[in-house]
Amino acid sequence: MAIGIHKPGQGYWVRVITASMLGVIMLAFAAWAWGQAKLVADQLPKTSWTANVGQVTGNPAAGSTIELVAEPERPGQPGAIIGTAKLAVFDSQRDFLRLTEVSSVENKDPSIASSIKSAGADPFTVALAGRALPIASIEPLYIQGAVSALVILLGAAMIYWLIAVRPASVDFLIATDSEVKKVNWSTRKDIKGSTFVVIGATFILAVFLFAIDVVFKSIFQAIDILAK
Repeated sequence: MAIGIHKPGQGYWVRVITASMLGVIMLAFAAWAWGQAKLVADQLPKTSWTANVGQVTGNPAAGSTIELVAEPERPGQPGAIIGTAKLAVFDSQRDFLRLTEVSSVENKDPSIASSIKSAGADPFTVALAGRALPIASIEPLYIQGAVSALVILLGAAMIYWLIAVRPASVDFLIATDSEVKKVNWSTRKDIKGSTFVVIGATFILAVFLFAIDVVFKSIFQAIDILAK
């Protein structure tokens, strides 16, 4: 006797089909949860920012305190300071940098910074190639995977409980299987005959409606209701 399965071997196909349908619903819900988890993850606080490196002046060093500089409003003018940060990583070979402890001035968006410059005694300037991108404290993909996996595990456990363990639902499925076996299924010959009857009746009805349409059209044209 199978462990944990109520009345094993009975109502097999009804159980399998029911479990399959519930599994499809569970996977659809898991896909929906994946998308919702992404929306939640996007709201997490951003602990660091990354950007690609453009032109470099001086010798940037990791750990330096820097200022975020916006694009100048007019050529030749200095850009406005929109925030401060710490240069956590500077990789000149991969043209990549990472900023931490980012704080903005007047709640301005740090991603609009076009360059960074040293706020300390050792001056340097780094132009940013493109916009800086925020990084959440937890990778959104991990949150999405965890939520979807939890939905699948809970869904699988519930399906197993309903299909294999819970006596009330199992007995209902077994009774359904018994009733299905009593159905007198049509033979291939009966199905072919019924199909031809339906096709023939549809064709006759279409011809009849076409004839009615032609007759009424001729009458309405004869009394000048419709243009000829």
